[in-house]
Amino acid sequence: MKKIIAISGKSNVGKTQTLKLLIDKLDKVGVCKHKEDNEHNDINRTYRYKETTISICTAGDAAYIIESNIKYFKENKCDIAITAVRTKGKTQLVLNSFAKELGLKVDYISKVIDKDNSQQVNEKFADDLLNMIDDIIKTL
Repeated sequence: MKKIIAISGKSNVGKTQTLKLLIDKLDKVGVCKHKEDNEHNDINRTYRYKETTISICTAGDAAYIIESNIKYFKENKCDIAITAVRTKGKTQLVLNSFAKELGLKVDYISKVIDKDNSQQVNEKFADDLLNMIDDIIKTL
């Protein structure tokens, strides 16, 4: 693993929706290598995109979920790991500890809500994430 990105924010700010929009974008430009869906409407996906393996986990509201996401990242041997996390609490502690083991730092990106234009804001955020991934790939 070479990069860990965490979309952080409070509950119901659109972290999961934004990551699902990113997944939709990667469905169009990458090759999906692995899919997992769970009963809580959260999903895990792994893609091959521009010779890079990217894994995305949309869930991130509790420490045990982040631990499960880390297991998924390891199993899929991703270069770039992307997950949602809460703004405070153990989710970030667990992810930071994992990153430290790898000699990495987590890139936290704050997600806030815009109740009037939430779909547009989430679309723009997903576009920005894909652009960020492209920039990261250039440096790997």
